[in-house]
Formats: sequence, C-alpha cells, structure tokens
Amino acid sequence: AERAGALAPRVSLLRAPEPARGAAGALRNLSYDAEAMMPVNHVEIREAGGIPPLVALLHGETACTAAGALRNLATDAACAAAIRSAGGIVPSA
Repeated sequence: AERAGALAPRVSLLRAPEPARGAAGALRNLSYDAEAMMPVNHVEIREAGGIPPLVALLHGETACTAAGALRNLATDAACAAAIRSAGGIVPSA
C-alpha cells in the first residue's frame, strides 16, 4: 500500500505532456530491480492506473521510454492483459 502511494503521483504525471517522459522513465526504472534482476511494483503500477497512459505514450517523443516501462510490466500476466486491453499489444495474425 505504501508503494502504491508513492507510485500514484508518478502515474498522474503521465497525463501531462511536459513531465510525461520523466514519469515514464521513472516507472520503467521502478518496474524492474536491476540489482536483483527481477520485476517489481507491477501490481502497484497497474492498480495506480499506469498502464493506459503508458500505452497512450507509445506515439511521439516518449515512445521509447513508455515501451521500456510496458516491456517490464508485460512480464506479469495481469499487466499484459491490461496492456492488451489498452491497445498496447496487438494480437498477431
């Protein structure tokens, strides 16, 4: 719960054009623990509503950063479903 409280302000920044890249980068970094080499905070980011705005950022200047965050989040089945639902993962033909 404490982590979700810390992540929610970053998620809200995804909706503002200027700080969106920084917020997406922060969520990318917060979704993977490089030292432990494992995903972290996926549930908290998803529950804070971070996935739809990250998907929306896949176009334009923030695309690479948002894609990195979504790549980390997609390792979790519930997050992958949320990404798919938001239009970020298109089923292959």
